[in-house]
Amino acid sequence: ARRRFQVNLPRCEVMAYICTCQHLRWGDVAVDVGAHVGQNTLLMAALVGPSGQVLSLEPLPSLRKQLKEKLRREQLDNVTVFPYAAVGPGNEHLPDTSRKLYFNPSEPTPMMNRFWIAPEEAGVFDSVVVPCQTVDTLTEGIPEIHFLKVDVEGAEVEVLLGAQETIKRSPNIGLLVEYWPWGQRQFGSSAQGLLKLLLDLNLT
Repeated sequence: ARRRFQVNLPRCEVMAYICTCQHLRWGDVAVDVGAHVGQNTLLMAALVGPSGQVLSLEPLPSLRKQLKEKLRREQLDNVTVFPYAAVGPGNEHLPDTSRKLYFNPSEPTPMMNRFWIAPEEAGVFDSVVVPCQTVDTLTEGIPEIHFLKVDVEGAEVEVLLGAQETIKRSPNIGLLVEYWPWGQRQFGSSAQGLLKLLLDLNLT
């Protein structure tokens, strides 16, 4: 029997949560890229149940700590938390598998964590070097993924480029991706590039 489970839903995210609820089933496998403090991860874990699996990626240490605490408190053991950003390595003279992530240290739960900052944010945002691993690498041993959520403040195209093999072997996959043209331009991609990639992957 399913146990009762409560997730606090910000009003701006309600449609995203409805989409998740409509798609995920008991026993499914889901991937949460950009998990933050776990609103989506906890919902996914409740929907797929103990026979399902959730892979949750959150590279910022302070947020990952809060996420793990929520999972412990709710006694959810069907979630594996990874410290990775699901993108390729950067070109900032960092180790081959790392990238610089910017965040606002004055926020207890930083919201706009990303791989770029606007010029006016240079004195406000801090940065941390985080490890990178693509979705394809993390899911290599999993036959099929049923749901992939990507919310990474403009880096969505790069995440999907690193998830192509996963998507191709998952014919019933549901995809929930943030669409933010301005943020994508700052990262060096574009809304048009995102739509073209979705078409190429037969996801529209």
